[in-house]
Amino acid sequence: MVGWTNFWNITELGSRLLTLEFLCTLQYYEGGIVFQMFKQEIMLSWRELRDHLGFSSRCILNIDSDLPNFERHQFWREKSGDNFYSQAGTSDMEHPTLRMFHKWLRYNLFYRGDIRKVRVGDLQLLYATINKVPSSPVTLLVSHWLNIPSL
Repeated sequence: MVGWTNFWNITELGSRLLTLEFLCTLQYYEGGIVFQMFKQEIMLSWRELRDHLGFSSRCILNIDSDLPNFERHQFWREKSGDNFYSQAGTSDMEHPTLRMFHKWLRYNLFYRGDIRKVRVGDLQLLYATINKVPSSPVTLLVSHWLNIPSL
C-alpha cells in the first residue's frame, strides 16, 4: 500500500567483495550517489536508485520536504502521549503495531547499536505509513550507510 511491495525481493546470492567495494566507494552528491562496481564508477540519481531498489515510481523521494504536514513533536505527542521528543524510545509508543514496525525498521533497514532510539527519519517513515503516503527511504538509507545525520 505504501509502495514497498517489491522491496528486498532479491533472489540472487550476494558477493561480499562487491558489497565492500560498493560501501567503500559510496559517496553522496546533491542529486544522488556515486559508487564503484567492478572498478567502474556509477552515478545514480535518487529516482534511479529508487527504481533499482524496487520501490514504486509513485513513492516520494525526499521525505524531508515531501511530507508537508509532518511536525515531529506533534506526531510524537500523538503517538506516545509524551510532550518531549528529546529522548524518544520505542517503548514510549502507545500503539503495539507502531512499536513492532519501528523495531522492524531499526533491525532491517537502519540497524545501529541501540535499536530502541527513535530518530527523526523513523518518525517520518511511520508518519508516511500511517497516512498512506507512498514513500521511498532511499535518502534515509544512504545517509544511514554514510553515517550522515540527514541528507
